[in-house]
Amino acid sequence: EDLVIDVLIPQGNKASESTVQKIQEGFGKAGVKIDIVQAEWASFLERKYDRDFDGINMATVLSGLESDPKDTWHSETGAFDLRSSNTSGLQDPECDRLIDAIRIELDEQKRVPLWHALHRRLAELQPYLFLNCPPRKYAFNRKLHGVKMYQIVPGFKLRDLYYAEGTPGTRPVSN
Repeated sequence: EDLVIDVLIPQGNKASESTVQKIQEGFGKAGVKIDIVQAEWASFLERKYDRDFDGINMATVLSGLESDPKDTWHSETGAFDLRSSNTSGLQDPECDRLIDAIRIELDEQKRVPLWHALHRRLAELQPYLFLNCPPRKYAFNRKLHGVKMYQIVPGFKLRDLYYAEGTPGTRPVSN
């Protein structure tokens, strides 16, 4: 029996269309047929929240280095009758345990290994097929201190950035 996977994309989104065409080409070599299903935006969202798709092309943009993973990966948001950001419907006790621990651990030295364990578990389960992270280029004024780049969007933390005291346009440091 032939394996045919319908992949839902937003209508008119050339980036999604191009991405799924590449997937279609690669899967085709393995004998898997990918049908591209385009839906106008409102219908796309309805089908996404109803989990009415075999595959769906979406972009993930995190709001910060440690965005709360609960809405996307916790069992509480994964029930199939619940419309949530847990698009894959993931329900996994180990992910739940790690997410719950991350959300209450204040010590960064203890929290980072929990994040790594969650990422390993998600890679194991693969509820999403993460395809790519396009490169970004930034320009910073040479007088700006504290520039440190991160691999997660936007790629830097505003709180790290500062100008030396006395730089024109900055406020004096209060004592």
